[in-house]
Amino acid sequence: MFTGKRPIDNIFQDGLNLHDFVKAALPRQVIYITDPLLLSWKSEEGEATMIDITCNEGQNGSPIIQNCLIAILGIGVACSVELPSERMNIGAVIIGLRSIQQKLLELMYIDKGFKAQVDNDDDYYEGGHHDFPSL
Repeated sequence: MFTGKRPIDNIFQDGLNLHDFVKAALPRQVIYITDPLLLSWKSEEGEATMIDITCNEGQNGSPIIQNCLIAILGIGVACSVELPSERMNIGAVIIGLRSIQQKLLELMYIDKGFKAQVDNDDDYYEGGHHDFPSL
């Protein structure tokens, strides 16, 4: 989902698979394996814009987005290890994904001029007590 690639794509030949493709690219080449559609949006004027996730100075929030992508893809790699007994524990997955969600929500609200205080309590999320989008 995050790479835009499918396990049956032509790139996956000679023993290369999606799991190994992502694992080999992390963390330094995350920008090259991320689906460009995930890094684009339409402005209020209707113009398509790309998010610069490189860690260049002056790019507000870009290191946060890059680090979140690295973490998400890392979780995906950890959950797709061949042996089920070596896969990431689902509790750790949930904690990791919620942490990423928190960082992205804070970034979204900082960019809009205010910071959201998001409660990590399960009832808060499951009870619909927020106006935040789900990731």
